[in-house]
Amino acid sequence: MRAPSPALGIPWAARLRNALPQGRTLPDSVWLRRHRALLTLLWLHAAGLTAFALAQGFGVVHSLQEGGLVALVAAAATVARTRKRVAATLVSFGLITSSAVLVHLWGGVIEAHFHFFVMIVVLSLYEDWVPFLVAAAYVVLHHGLVGALDPNSVYNHAEAVAHPWRWAAVHGLFVTGAGVGAVVAWRLNEDVRAAGERAYLRARDSEERFKSAFENAPIGMALASVTPGELGRYLQVNPAMATLTGYSREELLTMSGPEITHPADVAAGIEATRRLVRGELSSATLDKRYVHADGRVISALTSITLVRDATGSPVHSVVQVQDVTERKRAEEQLAYQAYHDSLTGLPNRRKMMHDLEDRLDRAAAEPTLLILFDLDGFKAYNDAYGHPAGDALLARLGERLQAAVDGRGVAYRMGGDEFCVLTTLRADGPEALAAAGIAALTESGEGFEITASYGTAAIPLEVATAAEALGTADQRMYARKGRKRTSAGRQATDALLKALAERNPGLGAHLDDVTGLCEAVGRELSLPEETMTPLLQAAALHDVGKVAIPDAILDKPAPLDESEWEFMRTHTLIGERILAEAPSLADAAKIVRSSHERYDGQGYPDGLAGADIPLAARIVAVCDSFDAMTSNRPYRTAMSAEGALSELRRCAGTQFDPAVVAAFVKAIRSPQPADSRC
Repeated sequence: MRAPSPALGIPWAARLRNALPQGRTLPDSVWLRRHRALLTLLWLHAAGLTAFALAQGFGVVHSLQEGGLVALVAAAATVARTRKRVAATLVSFGLITSSAVLVHLWGGVIEAHFHFFVMIVVLSLYEDWVPFLVAAAYVVLHHGLVGALDPNSVYNHAEAVAHPWRWAAVHGLFVTGAGVGAVVAWRLNEDVRAAGERAYLRARDSEERFKSAFENAPIGMALASVTPGELGRYLQVNPAMATLTGYSREELLTMSGPEITHPADVAAGIEATRRLVRGELSSATLDKRYVHADGRVISALTSITLVRDATGSPVHSVVQVQDVTERKRAEEQLAYQAYHDSLTGLPNRRKMMHDLEDRLDRAAAEPTLLILFDLDGFKAYNDAYGHPAGDALLARLGERLQAAVDGRGVAYRMGGDEFCVLTTLRADGPEALAAAGIAALTESGEGFEITASYGTAAIPLEVATAAEALGTADQRMYARKGRKRTSAGRQATDALLKALAERNPGLGAHLDDVTGLCEAVGRELSLPEETMTPLLQAAALHDVGKVAIPDAILDKPAPLDESEWEFMRTHTLIGERILAEAPSLADAAKIVRSSHERYDGQGYPDGLAGADIPLAARIVAVCDSFDAMTSNRPYRTAMSAEGALSELRRCAGTQFDPAVVAAFVKAIRSPQPADSRC
């Protein structure tokens, strides 16, 4: 069942009482000011009535008696000023008595009665029911009693004189009507004061909560000026702010935010505050650095909000400062670890890729060179001396590499035993910096030797993407690595050459000569390292399949017959199978297979023609034929070099690739550099 409406459940008298003002709610200071004003008004009436009585022709004694009565009440009210209700009631009694005396002195004229109405309204200023009701009751009783005893002193018309109590009631009603407006205003004043009191209490409570939060906050807090000439000057700071900055609260109150802010962050803080003042921001959050009293730098997350007055004008800013130095340090450490190798301290592969992408964006204006290094002999060192020694070696080499390229480039550790350098491409090419890098990555001692192979890629001259740059440099690096004595490919080559030398001692010189000629032609054709390595491997091993050919055929002093030639032609296939067993010689195996193909397709074993024949195989074919023609055979004497060149030119386009022949002729007739093979 629904509860009855509160309004219906309250008796009408109680509802009326709730609608009326409560009374006695004036603050003491307000009541005292009003009481003094009304008491002064009462004293003025005492003097004024005496003067008015004399002006109306009354005697001095009578006039003094009339004024003296009011003065007596005023004196009593003055004495009772500490007892608020008694003093107010006496003033009320005195002012209404003044109205009654005025009516009497004026002969009961209607105009004199208006004084009652005015005094009723004036007495409502006490906002107290006792003096107000005393005044209202006084009016009725005065008009009734005095009207009955001496009607001519109260009324000036016959009807009122004849019926004084009736007219006393009429006057009481008029006085009540005048008082209604005063009571309404009184009630409204109480409501306003009550609302103001509630707002004050809320504001005080809010202020106390803010003060408590401000003082006890675990983060630094400050109130700062936003006045243009004093922007950022501290008006109030909490203990945490003093702890955070290292200054006492008293010291901070003589300083401003910019004074303790890192110089590089001052402008941003001032601009944020100005934007708040202009209304462009409701709040601002900044990563700022403060300078502690001891000189160290503090990283902080700073939040700034603005307090405005009722008109919207800025009063001050509220600054909250959270010390995030440790968090920043941890973030920076994580960022460092993400981009640096923990063993060597060098930037890692991820950092290199990031930097390489940045360089690609401006490669057109600033060409970049990538140099990739891979250690030779490190695995053996690691296996022999253990991983701790290997780690120490990598750390030493990384430090030396960084020192070697310092000022010219940036060194990175890619992982394992790979390093990298990024630098701006210089007019003198990559050789000088690569040589410095190799020197830094070289270390030897009793029982070990560590060297390095390298590969380069020029951006954007040779490659356009990071993946292409790494791929190209990697291929070139492993091409160089494959030609070194310490490489698996070279070791396999040496082992096979040794086996050939045991089988046919005279074959070694031929293979060396063919290898030298192939290298000269490869340089003439500007072959990249990744092509040169398998070419030279194939040149050195192109006759490895002859280990399966009987000596009777190999050493026959006469030309071979058809069956012998058929057997001899199998040596390229046998050579391919032998080399294919070594993964490091897989590319060389394919070249050896095709080393006796003819440009016109009449060769063996596959009858390939033109560009279908691997370029390296075409080079080996020319160099092998030249060396064979210029060497003695059991069945013929050697041709001269010019004769052999003429034969090559004659057969260009049929047996040999014309471009390779032209390069061969040019290489043979040009001064050759010293043999650079390892």
